[in-house]
Amino acid sequence: MTLSFLLAEYSLDPASHPFLSLYTFCILTIISFHSLISRNRGKSRFLCDKKETWDRLIEEARLLEEVTAQLFAAQQRVAELTPLDEEVDNLRSRVADACHHTDEAERAFKTLSERSWKDNEEAAKVRKEWDELL
Repeated sequence: MTLSFLLAEYSLDPASHPFLSLYTFCILTIISFHSLISRNRGKSRFLCDKKETWDRLIEEARLLEEVTAQLFAAQQRVAELTPLDEEVDNLRSRVADACHHTDEAERAFKTLSERSWKDNEEAAKVRKEWDELL
């Protein structure tokens, strides 16, 4: 049997083969499904191979988001503390001024105490002299 003989016996008339288009559709559908399955297996293998990388990237993205939120909170806290820092500087300046004024007051008190003591001694001498004169 030769090929021309087979082709001669086989009629390509659609009327003689009523399900030819259905068979053709089924065969083409099977071939398409096979192609899709093959491609999906390739994608699945790729995804399985890259799963660790994807998981690591997802974790890094989560950590980045967390660190960014912490940084934002820290920046807000710094902004809140900046006026307090200025107030602390102002209070330190006032404490230094108060210490300076305290030192001046102590020196003035010491000078007045010494002068009062001398005045009391002199008053005692004057009273003694006054008593001797009377």
